[in-house]
Amino acid sequence: HVFDLRSGEACAAACARMLEAGPVQVIVNNAGVHDDAVLPGMRAEQWHKVIDISLNGFFRVTQPLLLPMLRTRWGRVLNISLVAALGVD
Repeated sequence: HVFDLRSGEACAAACARMLEAGPVQVIVNNAGVHDDAVLPGMRAEQWHKVIDISLNGFFRVTQPLLLPMLRTRWGRVLNISLVAALGVD
């Protein structure tokens, strides 16, 4: 399924298409975008793009698929992060 994670309408339509075949048992959240910079040099539009895809995209896909999954009493949600999410020691 290909759709724009930044669009709530596109995500809702894609999730509805996925659910036509029944509950989704495995969700792999692996979307991300590399349009970032060190915070002092980051433009607001870069910040919003990264957050919208990485965090809001996760919500827009996982939330509508989760309740049907829970009703089956089985399923998995895998969240894969960018290496940039690792903290500095």
